[in-house]
Amino acid sequence: LAQKGLKVSIVEMMDKIAAGESSTVMPLIVKDFEKHEVAQYIQTKVVSIKNNVIEAVHTPDEAPVELKADTIINALGSKKNIFDDAKLTVPFTYVGDCSGEKTADIASAIRTGYQKVRRAGEARRYYRGKFFTNEEDIIAGKLLY
Repeated sequence: LAQKGLKVSIVEMMDKIAAGESSTVMPLIVKDFEKHEVAQYIQTKVVSIKNNVIEAVHTPDEAPVELKADTIINALGSKKNIFDDAKLTVPFTYVGDCSGEKTADIASAIRTGYQKVRRAGEARRYYRGKFFTNEEDIIAGKLLY
């Protein structure tokens, strides 16, 4: 999504994003995040998601973190983490292991995560025969999928 020009934020409970990633791949991920200005909130726990707002807490100092989002992509753990998404007013999808499709299968997690994120990015930019070029057009188009 960041490569498609959308603003991306990652909330991670651990003290490092992609902590289990190999030392050969991680520098490429870091470089890509820097290039696309991906905001990273490490040691941060999501407390709730209401409407288009993610409420979280930075665990070392218990400082509150609030993020507004147009789209939420949930990739939590190796089993599906259920929460009440009925009140959300933004697009939402489970990705990878937490989707419940195939747990503990990294290839499946990467493949389904990539496919859903790619579809989300395409849907955000192209709707009803019109290509939206900026976030204001997307919001004005009230794109929900």
